[in-house]
Parts: sequence; C-alpha cells; structure tokens
Amino acid sequence: MEGARTFWSFKSFSDAPFRHTAKAFLVVLRIGYGLFLFSSGFLKIIDGWLNTSALQDEFERRFINLPPGSFQSLYLEWLAIPIAFAIAWMIVWGQIASGIALVMGKFERSAAVLTLFFYANFALGGYLFWQALPTYLLPIVFFILPSGRIWGVDNINLRKTEIAKIQGDKNEE
Repeated sequence: MEGARTFWSFKSFSDAPFRHTAKAFLVVLRIGYGLFLFSSGFLKIIDGWLNTSALQDEFERRFINLPPGSFQSLYLEWLAIPIAFAIAWMIVWGQIASGIALVMGKFERSAAVLTLFFYANFALGGYLFWQALPTYLLPIVFFILPSGRIWGVDNINLRKTEIAKIQGDKNEE
C-alpha cells in the first residue's frame, strides 16, 4: 500500500494521473459526505430531536400518508413509533459518529455499515426517495473502497504497521 508521500508526489501523479485523480476524488467525496452526516446530526440536535417528540411526530405524519396494512405502516406502527425517542438518539449520535469517522478516515467501513443500517431503516419506514438514492448508495462505495487508507488516519496506522513489520524483519536477520 502506498503512503501519503508517494500518493501526493508529482512523479507518482505523472506516472498514473487517472488513478490518482480517482483516488483524490474518492477522498474528497468521503470527506464531503462525512461533513454532510456530521452536520445532519448536529442540525437534529438543534431541532430538538434529543429532548422533544420531533421524530415521533414525523413518524406519525408519515404513518397517516402510508397505505394501511403496508409493510412501511406496520413497521412504523409496531417498531418505530413506540421507540421513537431511542431511535432519535441513535440517529443523531450515529450520524455524528459516522461523519467524524469518514472525515478522519478512521473506521470508515464501520461508519459505512452504520450509515447503511440507518438508511435501510429509513427505507423500511417509507422514506426512500429516488432523488436521495445517490446518498443511500455512497456508504456502499465507502465500504468497498476505503479511502481512509489513501489519505486518513487508517493510512497512518497502516504505515506504522508496515514500518514495524520491516523493523521486525531486520531484527530477525
């Protein structure tokens, strides 16, 4: 795995410009998406999700608009509405934690799985909109292509592991 110095050097870029441009785009996308998640969670705190029934009210508004007996209405009625306060806490702190992890490039796959879990539950509750589909698919990209290993805390940890391995090999000789 190449380190940050190799990745950002001009010689490395001139050898494979498309590959490095794609990697840089992935890093920028990861950081931007992390900021989006963090700000979404932070705005939910400002909107009072942690100390009011804001999410429960939203669930009830959505429940009224769903066809009776549909999976989404049963999901809201039997699961989401009764524990809306706990779900609000999980959503807010999960978005903030995922956002921080993505911005830092640490625990990127775990953050992607957590975000996918939230989005799957949003879809089960009838909140799947085609306009938001790219937002729902980005965590899959970050799970498959962890850019934290390119530029992030995961890269620093990876380099330390490689250095320790090299030093261990030299000590064995």
